[in-house]
Amino acid sequence: MVREDSNKTNTNDTLAVNASSRVSSKSQPNIDPWIMVPNNLPKLVICLMIDSIGALSELIPFGGEVADIVWAPIAATALRSLYGGSNVVFVLELLEEILPFTDIIPLATLCWFIETFYGNSDLAKLLQIGSFSTTRVPFLFSRRLRNDNDSE
Repeated sequence: MVREDSNKTNTNDTLAVNASSRVSSKSQPNIDPWIMVPNNLPKLVICLMIDSIGALSELIPFGGEVADIVWAPIAATALRSLYGGSNVVFVLELLEEILPFTDIIPLATLCWFIETFYGNSDLAKLLQIGSFSTTRVPFLFSRRLRNDNDSE
C-alpha cells in the first residue's frame, strides 16, 4: 500500500511538471534569434533620454509647449536616424511632441522594445523598424540582421 501511494505521488509530480512546461513554453515571446540585445543597450539609453527630455517639458508652466515646439523636430529627426530612416516613427514623434499632454507617451522606448523583441512583427512592419527599416543605421545602434548575401 505504501508503494501504491508513492506511485501516485510520482504520477502527480510528472503531471505538474508537464503542465508547467506547457505553460512556460507558451508564455515565452517569439524572439528573433538574430537579436543581440547588448548591442541595443546604447540605443535604449538614447531612447530613454529622448523620452525623458520630452516629458520634462511638461514640468515648465506655460513654457513647456514652447519648448516642445523646439524639441519636436530634434527628437523626431533623432528617432528617424535611430530607426533606419522610418518616416512613420518621425511623424509619430513629431506629433507626440507637438500635441499637448502627449509627452508622457514613451514612443522612443516603445519603438526600441518593438524593434528588439518583435522586429519581424506586423507592428514593426507598420512602423518601418526592425527587419523592415529602410536604411542601415550606424553599427553602434544596429542589430545584427540576417543578410541574404551572407548565405552565398
